[in-house]
Amino acid sequence: MVNPVEFLTELRNSDTFIADIYMKGSCYKLFRILKLLYPHSIPYKCGNENDYYHVITSIDNVFYDIKGIVDPLQYDSVVPMLIEDQEEFEWYSYSRMWYIPDCEECPVMTAVTAHQLEPEEC
Repeated sequence: MVNPVEFLTELRNSDTFIADIYMKGSCYKLFRILKLLYPHSIPYKCGNENDYYHVITSIDNVFYDIKGIVDPLQYDSVVPMLIEDQEEFEWYSYSRMWYIPDCEECPVMTAVTAHQLEPEEC
């Protein structure tokens, strides 16, 4: 079986935006993927005691996110997620956090528009 660092490196290198997706809203979704590969994975929420804003995954007592191995000491607080926490974090995703469909002033690039742009314009 591939080790977590190798898997995360390949996933991260699969597209320029992958790191943003899993660092800005879909971090819990990454835990779910890792859980499929490493069934003994445990999700932890990180931040401070008033605001938990990131999920990292413990596999064999080593912490990971899309960047690879994570030092949990960089956060004020790292606590195992309860079932209630997992239900809340399940709602979050990159697309929900960074796309506001009702905002007329927000630039929204459709796939058609992106395809029409020259590479240096993207």
